[in-house]
Amino acid sequence: MDEEYQLETANGEVIPVKGIHLAEIRLGNSTFRQKVFVADITDDVLLGLNVMAEQNFILDLPQRVLKTNNEEIILNFPKIRALPIRTVKASEDVEIPPQSEVVLEAICDNSTEEDETVIVEPKSENLLHHKGILTGRTLTVRKNKQMLVRMMNLKDYPQQISKGEPIAYRSAVHESTGKTPASIVFGAELRLPIDLISDRPKKEEGVNNYISHLQDRLQLTHAEVRQKMRIESDRMKTRYDLRANTGGFQVGEKVWLYNPKRTKGKSPKLQKSWEGPYTVVTRLNDVVYRIQKNPQAKMKIVHIDRLTPYQEPHPNEGVT
Repeated sequence: MDEEYQLETANGEVIPVKGIHLAEIRLGNSTFRQKVFVADITDDVLLGLNVMAEQNFILDLPQRVLKTNNEEIILNFPKIRALPIRTVKASEDVEIPPQSEVVLEAICDNSTEEDETVIVEPKSENLLHHKGILTGRTLTVRKNKQMLVRMMNLKDYPQQISKGEPIAYRSAVHESTGKTPASIVFGAELRLPIDLISDRPKKEEGVNNYISHLQDRLQLTHAEVRQKMRIESDRMKTRYDLRANTGGFQVGEKVWLYNPKRTKGKSPKLQKSWEGPYTVVTRLNDVVYRIQKNPQAKMKIVHIDRLTPYQEPHPNEGVT
């Protein structure tokens, strides 16, 4: 090798380089050359090639585009499902020492998924303004209905956080509206303390101009939200109508009743969700029926969505 290279681990250990391979990487219509190092690595480590930095690539995830020097390459990966917005609350009473940072356990309101990746952001009415407590923006994994949230006490005395006290929002674009709650309510995204440090100051504008621009943004945002919600509502109705029974059932017709029952220790896949056959006794209205399993059984009043036509089994012909 003309040049001497060496690989270093995170703790400073040196790994000898045995060789270098010049690999060709083709993206779209462009071809790039990248050095690949050959070495004996026996530990579990994370390897990577700094191709994007060396070749001045720009990865635009919202637009799903990889920009090179010569072209823009469309990335064909599925759109990421938007996370819902829920309030994060403290799961127990916690005391934060003065000028200290702690990681505490929190719970999420109205969450049904057991394990999920979430983004934690401070509330709009951040506790920093009231108690001097700062909630860190965190990407974390919620397990067993709990998650870890990083908080800092900026005061010179201990601070108390009570159980159930809201400390943050899980913030993301709402799937139905296509907007974040902050943009709908305030006409702008929330700014975190780190944004005040890293972002460039925006151009000052007069009060009248600010109010005019804010009104325009809110009107445009609300119009977009209403249109998006109409589209989502029509989409949900279309999906529902595909499986809806518009004809209904006649009196005396045999039907199955959807009535799932779960037995402990038995897989739901192996348990019956439908029972019957039932007989339609009365049609109370377009979607509600009174059914009965047999003349001696108690009648049930059920919605049409829980019913499906019953077909008599065909006799086994030719079987001895």
